[in-house]
Amino acid sequence: MHTIAEIAEALGLRTANGRPHVQLVRSLLKEIEAVPAYYESNSIPIYGHCVLALLR
Repeated sequence: MHTIAEIAEALGLRTANGRPHVQLVRSLLKEIEAVPAYYESNSIPIYGHCVLALLR
């Protein structure tokens, strides 16, 4: 299970500052209509491992 930042890191998507490109991954997840597996207690969406394969 991965957060959006972890997905960005796994795919090697980084901003010019070297941080995980969370905004880009959010857009990609919206494009493929991915639904979070669940939300952490602080409303952070958690996605399953299959999302990585779809985005690659």
